[in-house]
Amino acid sequence: MAFVLDATAIRSGMTIAGEGWFTTPSVINEIRLGRQGKDMALLADLSITVKSPSDDYVDRVRSAAEKTGDINRLSGTDIDILALALELDGTLITDDYSVQNIASILKLQYKTALTGIREIIHWTYRCRGCGKFFEKEQTDCPVCGSEIGMVKKR
Repeated sequence: MAFVLDATAIRSGMTIAGEGWFTTPSVINEIRLGRQGKDMALLADLSITVKSPSDDYVDRVRSAAEKTGDINRLSGTDIDILALALELDGTLITDDYSVQNIASILKLQYKTALTGIREIIHWTYRCRGCGKFFEKEQTDCPVCGSEIGMVKKR
């Protein structure tokens, strides 16, 4: 079985032993910037396979994230780990709610290092002034000019 780790899973101090542990180059770059960079280099050499996902799987993740509205909540690294887990038919280890949300949509197995979601969420946009809802992201409300924020669809 393949396990795909995000940066939070690695930072949580999970014990990683044996084969079947994967992550992406973008996760390695995130970790290297933090205080655990030296430890990550050792872990990568010992037990984590670093692999980039195929473009087809990245496209599938982006498509799913656009449908739920999570696309603006996911980083490139988030998309990479989701795509790699999809490609490897692996289990994703993450505490990121938006990542877990898309994993659920894609029917990917996931485990949490610390916390997990309770439901799948679809997002929409709502004006903070007049309350009008929009399906697509906009900078300002065309009705009243107020700021628009993301809210959970009901």
